[in-house]
Amino acid sequence: MNQSFGNALLLVCIFEIILSAVLLIFANPILHIFGVTETAYPYAILYYRIVSLGCIFQGLSQLFCDFVRVSGKPVLGMCVTGIGAVTNIILDAIFIIIFDWGVAGAAGATVIGQIFSALLGAYLIFGNKTQVQISRDVFHLDKELCLKIISCGFAFWVAQMAMGFISLVYNSQLGKYGGDITISVYAVVSSVMTFVIMPASGISQGIQPIVGNNYGAGNYKRIMQTLFQAALFSVSITCFIWLAVLFFPKQILAAFLSIWLVFKEKKRML
Repeated sequence: MNQSFGNALLLVCIFEIILSAVLLIFANPILHIFGVTETAYPYAILYYRIVSLGCIFQGLSQLFCDFVRVSGKPVLGMCVTGIGAVTNIILDAIFIIIFDWGVAGAAGATVIGQIFSALLGAYLIFGNKTQVQISRDVFHLDKELCLKIISCGFAFWVAQMAMGFISLVYNSQLGKYGGDITISVYAVVSSVMTFVIMPASGISQGIQPIVGNNYGAGNYKRIMQTLFQAALFSVSITCFIWLAVLFFPKQILAAFLSIWLVFKEKKRML
């Protein structure tokens, strides 16, 4: 585990720095490919550049969360990502409503939330709160181990790329034939879809340490039991949320408008 953490940390730092550089250098082409309209471009480029600088913190927070979870501390792993989300929400309200920083405030809140997650994860890992034992020896790249790490994460990377490609197609076509309003509507629908998908995603990530430990121990019966229970639990929760979306679509969509009106009214009063 120690060598895996050291190599994974170095790979994350290398790839995330490269990613930030690529995103910043090719900002205009990337935004145009994703169908950003001329009206939304000034806001999109501002948000894009700020968030691009936070890539490394997002990568580190995900890495720390995974190693905290596989150390048998799923609640602390949840706290690593949770503190970032809570910080993001609070700072969004402060930066946008009180300080009136607009898109820049929203982007800054996102990056600061990622920094908080990374800091908490670093404290748990480097503070000997997990099973990872830190020493200089673990921070040496091992070619064979790096290839194994990359191969294990390749499927997840492909899934994320596929989702990005879907967003690219939607945004480019909606921007071309519908304009900013249709893109905004799709953003709301996409947010609702996230609520439907995330429970299943969380369950799949939660069973990974259990499946990995039992696979290493050769306990294949326990693996199948875990997969069956996780699949049943995931389908049950997803169906429940799907039914809520199916029977209460107007109320759910109205919630987004209500939140926006509340923020607008508070801003006017301030």
